[in-house]
Amino acid sequence: MQFLKSGIVVILLCFSTFCIGSAQQFTKEQVEQFKQSASLGIGSEQYNLAFAYQHGHGISKDIEKAKHWYLQAAKSPHSNIRYKVGRLFETGQVFKQDYNKAIELYRYAANNGEPYAQNNLGLMYLNGKGVEENIGKAIEWFEKAAELAVVNAYVNLAILYQRDKESHDKSIYWWQKAAEEDYPEAYFQLGQYHHWKKNYQDAFNSFKKGAEINHSSSQLNLAMFYEKGIGTERNQAEAMFWLNKSAKLGNKTAIAMLKKMNK
Repeated sequence: MQFLKSGIVVILLCFSTFCIGSAQQFTKEQVEQFKQSASLGIGSEQYNLAFAYQHGHGISKDIEKAKHWYLQAAKSPHSNIRYKVGRLFETGQVFKQDYNKAIELYRYAANNGEPYAQNNLGLMYLNGKGVEENIGKAIEWFEKAAELAVVNAYVNLAILYQRDKESHDKSIYWWQKAAEEDYPEAYFQLGQYHHWKKNYQDAFNSFKKGAEINHSSSQLNLAMFYEKGIGTERNQAEAMFWLNKSAKLGNKTAIAMLKKMNK
């Protein structure tokens, strides 16, 4: 399949850990309340207390105490909390990296309907981290997460199916789902697909949508379309506008093209 020259996503996607208080620092008063509630076994408060100790929010930073309360929180029946602590083990934040422990926590959360855990469990199976590599299991968990509208699961499925020529239609289906959520790379991938199918107007529209939300490869291809009059009328001013936008975002091809033009 021949596409316009540009890069594609090659890294499948997971989620970062978020905390109730991650957007702002906890106050000392809040931390005192967390302590009281955490001692009563309330998982969400144990997690927040651990987060406070980890980052020094409203209390002196203490990683050992953070570890203690994260482990206490991980005993909670709440799947979202187990997922979050699992991320700490997978990434090596706070705890020493431990894929087996991450899998244990993800599996509990995933089996109890936590969509982000389902997506990340799929990644663990895909990459053979903490479990034997199993593409079928990876797809199974990505699909479960996708059913719960996890956009990164759409993207992971699209990338996986894109690797298999026989599953190209499935790949396009998932890129379309991701595009419905304004995922920038999805517009680029759909633009390439439409260009390959010689649906030039659709390709132009897809690249334009991606370009407008600052996807550099979409901007580069939109510039090429304007320069050559593909799917639209030729417009050198628009071509230069989008080429410069792409270069400013660090697109190496766009930068090289501008340097060549300015010699």
